[in-house]
Amino acid sequence: NEHIVRLATGALLSGVIELEGVPVEGARVLVGSGEPDWDVWGIATTDAQGHYRLSGLPPGLHRATAGLPPDAPAWKPRPPNTKDLRARGVVELIAGRTVIWNAELKRDE
Repeated sequence: NEHIVRLATGALLSGVIELEGVPVEGARVLVGSGEPDWDVWGIATTDAQGHYRLSGLPPGLHRATAGLPPDAPAWKPRPPNTKDLRARGVVELIAGRTVIWNAELKRDE
């Protein structure tokens, strides 16, 4: 017997996270279905150049968010009030394609 199997490839999201124009190491990037009930499709941590990459994500319109976790290596000792630094956006992911989402961390207002 011969079977033809077609695998649907996931989408890929990558980019750079910055704070005041400087790449941030250790920022956490999440992609999911959004509020009120977050289904998280992927989580990545930025490298020393602020780059991150998430692969195998489901296609569609999704929410992306980035922030600094308490143990972010670039922030030891941690400056006051950096826990409020966030970036949020909506990304349209397409199967088999790379989508770039670069973000600047800012204070939640």
